[in-house]
Amino acid sequence: MKKKIKMKLFTDYICPWCYLGDAVVKNLKEDYDIEIDHIGFELHPDTAPEGNDLLKQFPGSDEMFDYLRERGKKYGLSFAHLTVLPNSRKALLVGEYAKEIGKNEAFVSAMWQAYFKDGKNIGEDQVIVDTAGKVGITEAEVHAAFHNKKYAEALENNMREGIKYGVDSVPTFIIEEQVKVVGARSEDIFKKALEELNASEDEEASGCDNGACRLN
Repeated sequence: MKKKIKMKLFTDYICPWCYLGDAVVKNLKEDYDIEIDHIGFELHPDTAPEGNDLLKQFPGSDEMFDYLRERGKKYGLSFAHLTVLPNSRKALLVGEYAKEIGKNEAFVSAMWQAYFKDGKNIGEDQVIVDTAGKVGITEAEVHAAFHNKKYAEALENNMREGIKYGVDSVPTFIIEEQVKVVGARSEDIFKKALEELNASEDEEASGCDNGACRLN
């Protein structure tokens, strides 16, 4: 029996590298028993409620998405022509509720599909309602999550947890509380990190190599 490997993935629904990185890791599940805990980490909290102009905020985004389209083909990912950077806070609040009821992974996937594949502004209430409905979360539940203080507190706790791990960008993967991988790295780098983890169970190690950083 394969040993279960637990990963924490600090992520935001507006992060295309998170969308790709998650797909890379999931592609390894044939060889490794990986369990991913998606942790909502608000990337741009100052974004206007209606969203910001993506190209004004990030000149060169078109070129980045061309690269992501090419790299994402292997994993069946597609990217629409995006013009808006949504405010992800409300969606992240619903994500905390989804985690509470065991629907987090499905909700994360649905939000990524809504934004990156369908090009929707996932900061809009109705888009969040429609997307949540696809995974069995009702409109009433969505609006309740918007206004329940415990989900806002959960997001704050996520940020504090990220600080503990030294997270300053997403995606950041924390593997078995021991190894940190930052970015949507290649499968080979993730495999190396996993093999290093297995090899060092009886031996202390530290430092960083090829994007995999051991936590001290």
